[in-house]
Amino acid sequence: MDTNDQFKISFVYGSNEDKSRRALWESLCSNQQGSLWIVLGNFNVCRRVDESIGGCSIITIAMEDFAECLQALELDDLRFSGFLHTWCNKRSNGCISKKLDRVLVNNEWLVKFEHSEAGFLPLSISDHCPSVVKLGLPGNKKNCPFKFFNFLTDREDFLPLVESVWQEQIHGIMQFKLCSKLRNLKKSLKTLNNDNVGNVATQSIKAKAALDAFQLLLDIQPIDTNLRMQEKELINEYTLSLQAEEDLLRQKSRIQWLKAGDRNSSYFFKAINGRRNKSKIHSITGDDGSLIEGDIPIKNEAIRHFQNILGCSMPVRHGIGTLSNIIDNVISNDQADSMDRDVTNDEILEVCFSVHPNKAPGPDGFNAHFFKKT
Repeated sequence: MDTNDQFKISFVYGSNEDKSRRALWESLCSNQQGSLWIVLGNFNVCRRVDESIGGCSIITIAMEDFAECLQALELDDLRFSGFLHTWCNKRSNGCISKKLDRVLVNNEWLVKFEHSEAGFLPLSISDHCPSVVKLGLPGNKKNCPFKFFNFLTDREDFLPLVESVWQEQIHGIMQFKLCSKLRNLKKSLKTLNNDNVGNVATQSIKAKAALDAFQLLLDIQPIDTNLRMQEKELINEYTLSLQAEEDLLRQKSRIQWLKAGDRNSSYFFKAINGRRNKSKIHSITGDDGSLIEGDIPIKNEAIRHFQNILGCSMPVRHGIGTLSNIIDNVISNDQADSMDRDVTNDEILEVCFSVHPNKAPGPDGFNAHFFKKT
């Protein structure tokens, strides 16, 4: 953290009365911050029904008011570990547990402190969990796995590049040929990714600046036909650069329900920051209940844990006869024959083209959009 970094912290204590809480929401909205902002404390209301065990299990007006407040403030939960239900009445009969305490941040906070996280500790003798906030430190830079970006298919050199790699002679069975060609293609596409992904936003800024400067010139000679034609070309370049930027952000954010239309770059950018913050793993709990932090200790613990579960020095083998005793026949012979027949090329194409282009890619990094375009 830089010593010159500035941010605002708001500590909240929500009243038990709906009217007083509404006044609190109005106060927060009137003091909305455009800079780094973190809001934490006891809000005395749940955000969702699944945040409560026992008691009322419906969406209340108080919950709707709270949700509207957070939407207006553009605040969201900071990723957290520890207790989900931060309050409990601790009654033997009629026990109720709820998430009343939160740590909320805005998008500016996530951009600056992308490694930050909250922790909700055990209640101890209180009925509320204490919370702590860690700003976090950037981990060691890791080699990111290959990921295909859809906007590359709009480049003129994309299909020729794919074709040149696909025409390379590779010997072996069909599965080996396919995997080898995709692996070779990945090397070439990584260069395209590195050259273009980081420049998408820069290209749209440059295209906008060129268009603005040209339109100033056009204002002096508005009826010049040649200048008007050049303006159309610049507008087209700017539009394409904006579309490439939006497509890239849409794919990174994995927002699929938002339709094309108005430029949604700001919304996608916020969604990306939220996903990045929530997907990071800064700590895990070991089998003995101890807290494990740091990239290397977490990696080693994960390996040890799954080796204990999956590892087996003496694999147990069962024959088909054993399986037939525990599995009942649920399909007819005709249905079994139908499932055993060869799959046609048309069926394969139909399945491939029915997959949403932005669905999560396979382990090789290629998504459905790539296969549809090639």
